[in-house]
Amino acid sequence: MNSRKQFLDELEQELSNISKTEREEALQYYREYFEDANMPDEEVIRQLGSVESVAKSIRDNLMDREDSYYQDNKDENL
Repeated sequence: MNSRKQFLDELEQELSNISKTEREEALQYYREYFEDANMPDEEVIRQLGSVESVAKSIRDNLMDREDSYYQDNKDENL
């Protein structure tokens, strides 16, 4: 994968089991991450790793937050 759009589209799909608000916050963070990086998208993607690992990290962080929609619904979504 070497496209920012492809990465973000796949990340959105991987995060389909979290709230829309949390998903949009995560996607905005990574949009800004790409914008702020002073390197080609391919290098940013290489540094971030797989979409699956990024999504897992986001979900894991949400599980640690008491105010998270994902935390409240994690049993239903697993």
